[in-house]
Amino acid sequence: AALERMPGWDEEEDTPLANLVKKDQAKAAKAAPQQAPKKQEEKKKAEKKSKQQPKRAAGGGLENDVDAILRARDAGKSSGKSKIQVFISQHGSNILVGLAVLAVIYFKFAEESWTGYRSNDSQQKMENPFKLLGVSSSASDADIKKAYRKISLVLHPDKNPNGTPEEADRFTRITAAYKVLSDPEKRKRWLNHENPDHSSLPSDTESLLDRTISNQLKPKSAWLVLAYADWSDECWDLAERWEQTSKDLGRYVQVGRFDLDTQPKLAKKFNTVSVPMIYTYVDGVVQTFYGDPTHLNITLFLAKSLTDSVQVLRDATGGSFLSERSDHVKAMLFAQPGGVKLRLAFRAMARRFAASADFGEVTVEAADQLRHIYNVHKEPSIVIAKEGGHKPYIYSGQMTYTRISQIFQQHQFDTVSRLSIHNYKSLCGAGSRGEAPCVLYLYDSSKDSESSFSAVKAAMRNASIEDMSVAVKEEPERFSASYAWVDLKKHAGFKKQLDGVANKVIALNARTKSILPFEGDATSPAALAAFVASFEHHDEGDWDTLSGPIELAFEKLPWNWRADLRKMTPQLMSAIVVIACMLLWYALQNLWYEYQDTKKKGAFRKNINLARQRHVEAESKKNAKWRQAEEENKKVAESRKKEQEEKERRRVEAARESAEVALRDAQRQREEAARKAQAAAAA
Repeated sequence: AALERMPGWDEEEDTPLANLVKKDQAKAAKAAPQQAPKKQEEKKKAEKKSKQQPKRAAGGGLENDVDAILRARDAGKSSGKSKIQVFISQHGSNILVGLAVLAVIYFKFAEESWTGYRSNDSQQKMENPFKLLGVSSSASDADIKKAYRKISLVLHPDKNPNGTPEEADRFTRITAAYKVLSDPEKRKRWLNHENPDHSSLPSDTESLLDRTISNQLKPKSAWLVLAYADWSDECWDLAERWEQTSKDLGRYVQVGRFDLDTQPKLAKKFNTVSVPMIYTYVDGVVQTFYGDPTHLNITLFLAKSLTDSVQVLRDATGGSFLSERSDHVKAMLFAQPGGVKLRLAFRAMARRFAASADFGEVTVEAADQLRHIYNVHKEPSIVIAKEGGHKPYIYSGQMTYTRISQIFQQHQFDTVSRLSIHNYKSLCGAGSRGEAPCVLYLYDSSKDSESSFSAVKAAMRNASIEDMSVAVKEEPERFSASYAWVDLKKHAGFKKQLDGVANKVIALNARTKSILPFEGDATSPAALAAFVASFEHHDEGDWDTLSGPIELAFEKLPWNWRADLRKMTPQLMSAIVVIACMLLWYALQNLWYEYQDTKKKGAFRKNINLARQRHVEAESKKNAKWRQAEEENKKVAESRKKEQEEKERRRVEAARESAEVALRDAQRQREEAARKAQAAAAA
């Protein structure tokens, strides 16, 4: 059946395919000299020139024509350019296209990884319930109920029995919207861009949202962040441990979480592709937690993330730490290895009071001189060093977060601090040091002399040290009195508020925005101490209220380039390593190119031989295919011929059989006629 003749088949034209191809090749060979005479002439010239070349090279070996090809190839190269420049000039466009393709592929896959786990799109399909009810997102429960009742009076099936299907569908959607907004939990989920009908993970942790990311994740903030999804069983298993951990570590840093399904910007920022994942966000740097999410492991991870907040002190670096930024309080922690919670609390305080104090952790080894200078024999100990020449304050024994916080609230400022927009609330009764006013010296650098300023500052310093020595011994320890000075030349607004105040020393209460002039001798520490003690005996009527808020000019915090340089040390080392690797790569590349040049000729010869061999193999395979095609055509022709002969034989047999049948029929007819004739004769 497969060899049956197709319609329109002409048996006379059944010529093998190979014969046709050979005829075409013969025709092309005959026409080639007429079509391309120039190419044949060039070929003859090249062969004649190659025969005229010497057969032996200078070294005595036979010269291969491949060497001539290589010389011709290298002749056009410019010797003034380096190999890298030549390579870039030759392949620059290909390199750029390849980089562009790789960038597109990378960002495509990155986008898929950022958005590949968005399984919850029910909120996007659901209409805005506030819009359906015609109320704002800040509407009260009474306003929502009133709006729903007003719409129900018009669209409810009992009130509108002849309503259209569209009105019935609208009433159904409005009822669903009212159910969402009347339920506080569902309404909260909607406002948080979550599915209101989905059971979300319960948590007291602050929710991070895409629309508030700039207000929450500030560049100078520290966060512990959890990425979760409601559909993840691992997140539900971690929920209880995370709540306990967040309550404990929330004292040190801010703790938050975000939903991978509904917050794509945060997922992209933290490069989150699976859940649950735990991160730290410290000063704009994201670090990822890997391992078993136990409370201890997460605490250790957070402590390591805050390492850059403190300096590591040894005997070799202690001097520079104490000498730089002399107007800052110096806090040093002496502790043995371990103490994760202690170091975490110390580093958290370092971030909290970074504007007024410098913090350092003293190592166990190579720091014997520091321990001897400050007479530290018991660890853990916290040493607070203020202005040079004064005895430091040493706190030893058991350290809790509350105690460490009290220590740094007490000693966060120098004995006599310069008042600024950054510290006036804490110094003067509106911050963490309680509600006690501060004693403020009104110094005007354009009028007052340096000698008077030094004398008053020395008296205030002595009074502050005396009061501090008493305050730290009291049980419970109270906050010492705050002494400060301000340059009125730099704070014109504050100077205008104090216009008419003739006294050089005043008491300033930042909480009530009032002042109390000091009438005594400003150079007497005893008089200043008595003035501080008299605060409790003055009524509110004795204080003069300022005309408005305290107007201190904004001052940019001084740049601590040494600290920033220490923080950037890993980046600088990485940059140095990268530059060194680039130089090494350049040198190795030049050597590689030289090595490649020595191998190119041999490789070129090898490639030519391989090409010739492949060409011969291809030709042999091609001829084999032609022969196979001819044999197949012969088989097809023979099978068709046999088929035709079989059909002819069958036709002849059929004709013979039909002739025999006709003869038999004629014989029967003759016999029948004879019988009839006999019958008639007998009758």
